[in-house]
Amino acid sequence: MYKLSVKHDPYLNIHVDSYILRTDTHCVFIDSGLYGQHELVAEAMQGRETTLLCTHGHWDHIGMHKTIQDMGGRVRANIGDKPYFEDHEWHWKELFGQFMNDCTIPPARRETYVARVGSPMVPEYGLEDGDILDIGEMRFQVIAIPGHSRGSLAFLEIHSGALFTGDGLIGNGFFTGTPQYMNVPDYLASMEKLARVSCETVYSDHDPVMPGSGLAEKALAGRDCCLRIDRVVRDHVKHHEKDEDLSLNEMIEAVHAEEGRGVGAGMCVTVLAHLENIEDPPKCVVKCLNRYIHGI
Repeated sequence: MYKLSVKHDPYLNIHVDSYILRTDTHCVFIDSGLYGQHELVAEAMQGRETTLLCTHGHWDHIGMHKTIQDMGGRVRANIGDKPYFEDHEWHWKELFGQFMNDCTIPPARRETYVARVGSPMVPEYGLEDGDILDIGEMRFQVIAIPGHSRGSLAFLEIHSGALFTGDGLIGNGFFTGTPQYMNVPDYLASMEKLARVSCETVYSDHDPVMPGSGLAEKALAGRDCCLRIDRVVRDHVKHHEKDEDLSLNEMIEAVHAEEGRGVGAGMCVTVLAHLENIEDPPKCVVKCLNRYIHGI
């Protein structure tokens, strides 16, 4: 059996966790968190064949990827998140920079991003849904859960029943914020999929560890939250469909009023996903979408 430890990285009054699974001969990282804690990483890898499994490519989960790769670790990911790993200027713009006029993004967000995203790198792409990875005594099933990002994955360690979900399992949102996802149909399907997974324990990168018995409820809460947000966005569009353009800020404030949770750049990403999901969109929706890069 492996020994499990956590790389806990506080930032901007919140945190991100990544996980380290060690046996005598092998080390598996599930994500690498923010840039830093080099001694912890080096100690975990010492004398062990090391693999890093990427749940997704967002900035706060990839800070030590290049460091681990340079130290001889194998970094594996889904190609759906390719530019997040390789192009950090695009990465910043897609998640934050383009929303400067739509929500408040404090200077500390940019400063922290630059300092702790780590270096661009190229993982081994190719992880796909249903893959089985035998790493020493550990065996992982790859579960594709696109939605939060195109390349989001969960990893189920089969022997122990430990499920690592990254940011793919969000429920009603992490911390005080609303959920962030970039594709509505994919996200809904992934929540339904996760609700059917059997596991012993669930490890998220932003939420406390929870028993597997709570997985279905959390996943379906995420589905229901997504459906509520979809109704808010569609109602807003209906009331403004004769306008020349739409205000992203007004839509995220409408979601805030419905959900009673904080909104920011992540909510901008989510609202764009809902706008993209509108069939035969009016011109105001098309004009709004054309102002932004969204997805890959």
